[in-house]
Amino acid sequence: LAAADPVPAVLATPGPGSSVSAIPELAVRIGADRAEGVALRLKFTGGGGIAIREILAGNAQFGVFGLSAAMNENLTEPRLVALAAVEDRAPLVLLVRLSLKGKVQRVAALRGRAVGVHSNSLSTTTNAQQVLSLLLRRDGLAMQDVRIVAAGQSWETQAAALRSGLVDAVVAEEPFGLRLEQEGLAFALLRLGLRDRRIGLPGEGFLRGTLITTPALVEREPQLAERLVRVVQRFAGFTLLDVT
Repeated sequence: LAAADPVPAVLATPGPGSSVSAIPELAVRIGADRAEGVALRLKFTGGGGIAIREILAGNAQFGVFGLSAAMNENLTEPRLVALAAVEDRAPLVLLVRLSLKGKVQRVAALRGRAVGVHSNSLSTTTNAQQVLSLLLRRDGLAMQDVRIVAAGQSWETQAAALRSGLVDAVVAEEPFGLRLEQEGLAFALLRLGLRDRRIGLPGEGFLRGTLITTPALVEREPQLAERLVRVVQRFAGFTLLDVT
């Protein structure tokens, strides 16, 4: 009965085609949402920070993005709540423009250079920005020592930023990072999210994909929230392949 009369819902997530949007995209493709009585419409964004804005603006009821971005948002006011873990990997890669291979061999060499992140907003802090901050700090730099540029969270926007020289480096999501390498646009300086190759960053194993909504929605529509959780639970044990 539920599947025959699905409830419409909008979910904001970075993508399409990113590792963080993989589960929502797969759920819609195979009908896992409708099997739980939900007609899910995906609203793709340029990063978790933008997905947060979509939720808080009422343009989406749910989101799938990094838990740390939601926690950062809640530092000023608790407006988001995590419903379910989606993906505990953080397949991010710090890429450098191929023409700089002889000049940039460690993070410290990025001083004064332009580094692309998913979105650059004073009102939100994305996971890419948080990871970059930790990487810079580990090499004795601060965020102010590099020039932060919004490079989006898709293959097209990041490839364009590298090709044009808008950025010297970029924090990319897999599989986009691997494709940027294969296309000869960049080389990987550091990779995160490989279980057997931790690089020692604080919080390195954070929940890259988390089902997020607002406390108000849970109170107002608890059954809808439960249905979305069940959609995610259908993929329990699903893991992304390592990128080597």
